[in-house]
Amino acid sequence: MSFYDKLLAYYRKHYMTAHIIPGIIFGIVIDALVFVYRTPDEYILCSPAIIFHGLSYDVLVMSIVIVCVLVILCYLLLMFFLYKIRTSNVNMKNIYRSLVIITLAVMFGYFGAAIVVVISDALRINVERFHLNLFSSVLASFSTSITFFVYYTISSEYREAFDKYLGIGQLKKVVSRNRTDVTITTVMASINGSSRREGG
Repeated sequence: MSFYDKLLAYYRKHYMTAHIIPGIIFGIVIDALVFVYRTPDEYILCSPAIIFHGLSYDVLVMSIVIVCVLVILCYLLLMFFLYKIRTSNVNMKNIYRSLVIITLAVMFGYFGAAIVVVISDALRINVERFHLNLFSSVLASFSTSITFFVYYTISSEYREAFDKYLGIGQLKKVVSRNRTDVTITTVMASINGSSRREGG
């Protein structure tokens, strides 16, 4: 067992917390700043690309395209090797399935956003940059937002950590308890109604 494997085995919850908490904190801080500094006479465009112009904008877009292509190729190679192994291990199948979904998310997310800009510039389509950036941001945000649901659905370890640290487990218990109470109330009302009809 390598040092990394031992670290994961003994500090699994800390490891997952270290991956989850920074993103949550960053997202909350950014959202708070957006609301604090908003003004009624300005558009709020959720796009990091809005601050780039000219050559810096072109470099940013091409960098996104290159990185996304490399990420997609790496995922495809990994899926190919996993497919060649043809393992029946449930965890490996879950990994394979999550790789497929995340690859599709990257393709339709950041990669799709960058391709929209590249095609628009190449074909010289007359689209206002504001609207183009807004549409690209929606695609890029899709890639980021779907990852949580992929991990939660496919990985039991991530699901357990999310349930524990994000309070989802408590919410599930409350919803389950409410459903049980509603079911019991409905059954009791049905029994009482039947008893009254028989007595009458």
